[in-house]
Amino acid sequence: MKLEDFDDSVDSADTTNKKKPIITKKISEANRRSFLLGTTSIASILSWNGDPADAINLPFGKDPKTFTVNTLTGSSAIKEIVQIESESLFSEEQCLLRLLPVSNKVFRKLQKDLFKAKTEADSSEILAFLDKQRSQIEPKFSEYDSTLVSIEKAERGEYLIEDLRDRIILLSQASEYGNEEVYNEVKKKTLLALGNLGELLVDRFPYNIPRKGKYAYLPRLEGRTTVTFVMERKGKPLGNVTIIADGFAAPITAGNFVDLASRGFYTGLPIKNIVKKSNPPIPLGEQSALSNTLNNVPGFAGLESALSEIEEKISETMEIEDKENMISLNVMGSYNEGFYDPLTAKLRRLPLEILRLDKNSGEAKPTYLKSFTGETKFKISRDPDLIVEGGSEKENKPVLNFETPGLVAMNHPEYLPNGASSEFFILTEDQLNSKNSKLFTGNYAPFGYVVEGYDLVGELRPGDVIGSTQVSGLGLRHLVKVKGSNLSNLMGGSDE
Repeated sequence: MKLEDFDDSVDSADTTNKKKPIITKKISEANRRSFLLGTTSIASILSWNGDPADAINLPFGKDPKTFTVNTLTGSSAIKEIVQIESESLFSEEQCLLRLLPVSNKVFRKLQKDLFKAKTEADSSEILAFLDKQRSQIEPKFSEYDSTLVSIEKAERGEYLIEDLRDRIILLSQASEYGNEEVYNEVKKKTLLALGNLGELLVDRFPYNIPRKGKYAYLPRLEGRTTVTFVMERKGKPLGNVTIIADGFAAPITAGNFVDLASRGFYTGLPIKNIVKKSNPPIPLGEQSALSNTLNNVPGFAGLESALSEIEEKISETMEIEDKENMISLNVMGSYNEGFYDPLTAKLRRLPLEILRLDKNSGEAKPTYLKSFTGETKFKISRDPDLIVEGGSEKENKPVLNFETPGLVAMNHPEYLPNGASSEFFILTEDQLNSKNSKLFTGNYAPFGYVVEGYDLVGELRPGDVIGSTQVSGLGLRHLVKVKGSNLSNLMGGSDE
């Protein structure tokens, strides 16, 4: 079935004469926020010890503006085409909603209508539709769920629907004030609330993630988890930065982040500032290609010093160009080389993980560099859009780009794309431009979104510290750690 476009424009049809349903529900006082937002620590109750479910595909249609969501019901597959404008994934709520592998018609209509909502009448109609179709957005239950987990899911589903209702009512009230900034902020919170509900509608995790060889000991996030950092400056709290780690965008990268956060690894670590080049040159190594070539030509031996002067002049010129193409970046989570995994007694390194749209199959899925397992040697390209594997063609288009405000990504050394460990970064509002997007998109792994405290991110300075870390206990059930791996798999080996 094909749904209407999820654009943010308002229908041209006149809605002023439409009869509005009467809103009788009042906003509950506490609204059980701690439970609704998953802050209650019930990880031990909801932890799941079964093997990850067999992955199902999340293929995109060949039209880059559409994708097909596949969900499994029993033995049959139900396909639903959902319109998406990949170029318009410029807000965290859009990313969170549109990457959900959910084909529920009621959920997708709510999404579409909320994106388009602008008036009190729009909000009232959405609320009436939600009340009428409420029974159609019940949580998905797994055969692996215990009775207690099933009860918890059902209760959370009811609470999240009530939370969504409350926010739609607030949206209706906000439209009366005529303040566009306030209205947009309330709409954003409403869409995030819908996203929270949508997570319960996911049937199964949609990706096949490598599990052997070097991948075997890497935790993965098969869903989403909220992580909140309390930022401090000289011992005084500055405020909170809340991140939703998204396993549907980068399961291994998000899993590593949540694993480290749950261990308390990030607590106490200061922010540091680094500089990234917008077009890094190819490293020359011990000898440049020019030296190697000329030294093999008869009569040119012994000219190393002359060549060295030439290279020095070239380096000086490149240095001037580099200064014009640099970005100063605040990095969090920096500690020596990174995180040493007690399971392997080795520095944990992550493969570069990018959610890409396959141009041939139209399928969106996480991709990894083969050089992570040693199957091919990594080559560095001058093209900042392109990370090259030996003999491979140009990479398929990344689904996420770095013009999205609040996008959280893993940092890695400039020439070691598979070298990420614990560091992550967030571009500030004044850094969101096409030049920086070109540098980072496809070359660094986005794995989450700042949903609270993005303004604070722009005010942070080197030396500010992550004072404390809170991980959603409810979301921790999506964190899958190593199961059934032997020592030889953990310490290396191929991914065959």
